[in-house]
Amino acid sequence: MTNQSPLSCGDVARWLETLAPAHLAEDYDNVGLLVGESSSPVSGILIALDITPEVLAEAVRLGANLVISHHPIWFRSRKSLRGDDFVSRQILFAIRNGLALYACHTNLDSIRDGVNRTIVDRLGLQNVEFLRPRKAGAKAAAGHSEHAGHGAFCEAGTGMIGELPKATNTEELLAQVRDLFGCGCIRYTPGPADRPLRKIAVCGGAGSFLLETAMSLGADAFLTADVTYHQFFETCGEMLFMDIGHFESEQFTSEVLRDYLRVQVAAEEAECPVRITDMSTNPVRYFS
Repeated sequence: MTNQSPLSCGDVARWLETLAPAHLAEDYDNVGLLVGESSSPVSGILIALDITPEVLAEAVRLGANLVISHHPIWFRSRKSLRGDDFVSRQILFAIRNGLALYACHTNLDSIRDGVNRTIVDRLGLQNVEFLRPRKAGAKAAAGHSEHAGHGAFCEAGTGMIGELPKATNTEELLAQVRDLFGCGCIRYTPGPADRPLRKIAVCGGAGSFLLETAMSLGADAFLTADVTYHQFFETCGEMLFMDIGHFESEQFTSEVLRDYLRVQVAAEEAECPVRITDMSTNPVRYFS
């Protein structure tokens, strides 16, 4: 028998806090319940990488009044909500239509079975560790400077590194990544032409700050996004450095949240559909 007492936003928030504790979020981040009241009943959950007008309209159409996104709709403090910019229009639309907004961002990046796990699993990496492990319960300092020694057992960290079952070459790895992540293009700088590639470092989203760490750990390749022109020089030709796109690197994040929340809802025997948006929230298009 299903539970006739509806779940609340607070119930879902507590589940998500168990999966990805808020203290693991970076200082600049904005996570948790951003719009809405904890006591509000939840009729349905829609999950997306980003909050866009199309996602919010879809939520209204589906009767899902809690929208969970990886990226928060706003980061910095705001002094007004006038509806004259992209962010304030989404917030006002959510409020007018009774939608609660929840963000699970760098705290989800930091857990063992979070964003980077979706990348290493698709690549089939083995012997996986955090690129930059973090002490349990420690909140990262600004600039990602706080970390435990590599190899220390912990349940949180930034980026991951592991090994392919079989060594490959640059062309084969680029083709594999392109196909696995549906890349419109891959910006990259190659390593030595004759170097076999097996040890692969990854960081979903903007992870170029981990380049030095990846190189120091002997990575043959590093997959991330949002790499600047000058950062490509920093590999000194010693490692394949790939920028596959921010959306492309994090697009499977919604599956982590969906699968986890469906288990929690089922355990409560509650009536609350949990869906991933049908909308692509990638703002980038590729012309070729």
